[in-house]
Amino acid sequence: MESSTGSSGQGKRHMLLLLILAGGICIVIWYYYIRPLNAELAELQQSIDQLTAQVKAAQAKQAQLPEIQEQIRQSEEKLKVLQRVLPSGKETAEVVRRVQEMAVASELHLKSFTPQGTVQKEFYQDWPILLSVEGNFDSLGIFLEKIGRFERLINVDDLAIRPLDPEEMSRSRTIAATCTATTFVFQEASHEL
Repeated sequence: MESSTGSSGQGKRHMLLLLILAGGICIVIWYYYIRPLNAELAELQQSIDQLTAQVKAAQAKQAQLPEIQEQIRQSEEKLKVLQRVLPSGKETAEVVRRVQEMAVASELHLKSFTPQGTVQKEFYQDWPILLSVEGNFDSLGIFLEKIGRFERLINVDDLAIRPLDPEEMSRSRTIAATCTATTFVFQEASHEL
């Protein structure tokens, strides 16, 4: 009977050694394989969370895109209107043609149209033009009203009115007027580096 007790004690030791060895192998596998995979898994989950947040932010911006595009369209329309009021070029031929059309439509005779040099301001230039017209008071009033309603911004200053000489007068021409019509030219801001 001793031999069966000795062999069962030895079997228990073998079993204990096998359990310790299996536990050691499990610890080694966990330490060298599973723990690094868990850390990598946590990093990947963090990356997924960040990317998910970026996707949601991009989707929110995409949802706003039609509204932003409409705002851009409206801003472009406003810019076109403002460019007619304050163009980026003198457009001398166009200004001469339009002022002459307004004078004729007002039954005035445009005697002279003399552009002067521009005067630089902060973001625009003043462009004074000396005008001389002949007609009557009503025609001059109509002409000044048309200038005031013109799509391009024009200020009239230094208005001087005098009667025509009796030999130059007619029913439709009783006065001569001179003035400075100042229009404006937009200047892009120069970006200095």
